[in-house]
Amino acid sequence: MKKLPKKEKILYTLFLMSEGKKKPLKYEDVLVRAYEDFPEDFHFKNYPQYPDTDTLRRELYWLIPAGFVRVSNRKCILTDSGLEKGNDLMLLLKGKKLEITTQQEIQVEKEVARILQLQGFQMFLQKKYNNVIDRDYYEFFNVSVRTRSVEIEGSFQHVKFLVDKIAMTNKSLAKKLKSYSQFLIDKFSNLFKD
Repeated sequence: MKKLPKKEKILYTLFLMSEGKKKPLKYEDVLVRAYEDFPEDFHFKNYPQYPDTDTLRRELYWLIPAGFVRVSNRKCILTDSGLEKGNDLMLLLKGKKLEITTQQEIQVEKEVARILQLQGFQMFLQKKYNNVIDRDYYEFFNVSVRTRSVEIEGSFQHVKFLVDKIAMTNKSLAKKLKSYSQFLIDKFSNLFKD
């Protein structure tokens, strides 16, 4: 097997377990399966028969700010970019690629339709910048006041992934979304200061 960083090994495990779909997986099941798939990377030093859950947890949580996975209520779910990266890892490791492009295209279309309906985005397009409020930030990035900063970083990465996908077919819309995203980040950067 090709040498991968531990983060990517966990992402690969998530991809296999979810069968290339946005399927919630129990946190504990992911840790056990990653240890079973890669025991040489995820065992206690001097005790190879036991999983090092601290290492597993740390590597799994690095996938959140990268925008590859969301974790909520001890369940993990791959994002669109996590599915794409997992598919790339599958191709790298096994020489085969799952057909997930249609599912991703549908998800991108749904997300674009959602964003186009957002009142804040419409205000931004009309150059009514003062009418854009913090609620528009929350709606655009799909976060709330209770969202942890690591998950917010993941939301930023998800939007970047989405904009890159849209740019392949609609550069004008991608440019508007990128501008709106940056506008929101700049205007409301104080919301999540610790």
